[in-house]
Amino acid sequence: MQPSQPPEDLQDTAPVAIQHICEIQQAQKVKEKINSMKNHLNKFLSGNYTHANMPTNKTADALEYEDIDENLVGLFSGYMVEHARKFCKEHEKLLKWSSIASYFSAFKNFFLIKFHDKPRPTALDDAAFARHTDRMLRIKTKMCIKDNESLFQQKETATEEDIIGLSAVCFWNGDVKSAEFLHLFRACVNNTGRGSEVRYQWWFCYILFVFLY
Repeated sequence: MQPSQPPEDLQDTAPVAIQHICEIQQAQKVKEKINSMKNHLNKFLSGNYTHANMPTNKTADALEYEDIDENLVGLFSGYMVEHARKFCKEHEKLLKWSSIASYFSAFKNFFLIKFHDKPRPTALDDAAFARHTDRMLRIKTKMCIKDNESLFQQKETATEEDIIGLSAVCFWNGDVKSAEFLHLFRACVNNTGRGSEVRYQWWFCYILFVFLY
């Protein structure tokens, strides 16, 4: 039995709608990452981790072009790897490397966009920024070895929307490769048995009935 296609009035708009949904979700994730980065930067600028010649008593949004120098970037990179904690709360664990690298990248992109009409700050040059990132990685690696912890965190489990969306796209395509991919995806869910994937396993059955019958 061939998988059913979307209603005729939706066949042309379905790919556009899916793309639009993905773009909205991606934009939301970027916004959340920027906001989280700002929270860490604001805590860094609060005065507890700053040094001489630092733009204290400023927020992330209030930093000016002249503030983005090697001193700021270097000290902020040190804060991120040695002091930054989840949710900026003192009782939480230090950030994992994937979060550190993600927020540090968001830091760079935020100010490049903010000052897009001016020459790129020397401290945000690709080569200079790569040196800071490499230094952070070396420090974090040593910390993890000392504390016998993993450098990388586990991947986040799929959300209900992820599972439904992926399954719907596979059925709508209606070809062999999509069917094989969906079968592989379901097999991985069954074999690994992780969190939300298993919890929403019944959605697979629901989608089967909706699209096939």
